[in-house]
Amino acid sequence: MTGQRRSEIANARWREIDLERAILAIPAARMKTGVEHIVPLTPAVIELLKGLPRFTGGDFALTTTAGRRPIADISHGKEKLDEAVGVAVAPWRNHDLRRTMRTGLATLGVTPFIAELVIGHTQTGVHAVYDLHRYDAEKRDALIGWERRLLEIVAPEPAPNVIPLPARATT
Repeated sequence: MTGQRRSEIANARWREIDLERAILAIPAARMKTGVEHIVPLTPAVIELLKGLPRFTGGDFALTTTAGRRPIADISHGKEKLDEAVGVAVAPWRNHDLRRTMRTGLATLGVTPFIAELVIGHTQTGVHAVYDLHRYDAEKRDALIGWERRLLEIVAPEPAPNVIPLPARATT
C-alpha cells in the first residue's frame, strides 16, 4: 500500500512510525538512496499498524520474534498466497507490487515527479539543488488516491441498483 521497497518495510521499527502524524520516517541508512524518506501513512495502513502487537523485547513492527528481529521469510508468505490463488493469477514477484503501485499512481493522474518521490526515488539535477520542498502533502494525496483505488478493487461498493437478499434459512 505504500509502494516502498520490501526491505524498507520489513525492517520498519516502531520508533520510525508516528501514528499521530501519520508518517513512517525511514532513516537514510536503510534507504537505497542514502537519504531519509518520509512516507505518509494512509488510514488503512494506520489501521493495519494499530492491529499489530507491540513487544517489550524488541522494536521491529513486522516480526515473528517478538520484535527482536524483522520478519525474514517474506517469500514464504508469497508462496502461500500463490498456492491460495493457484493459476487464477499470472506468475508474479514481490517487486511487481511496487511497479504496479507506481503505474497505478500514473493512471490516477499523479505527476511522474510526485510518484517518484512517493516510492523513494530522489530528486535529480536542478531540482535536487534548488528545490528543498519535501512534497509531503502531495505524496499523502497520491497515497490516499492509491488506497482508495485498492479498496475499490478488493472491496467494491455494491451498485446502487442492487438490493441484497436476506440469507436463506436452512432447516
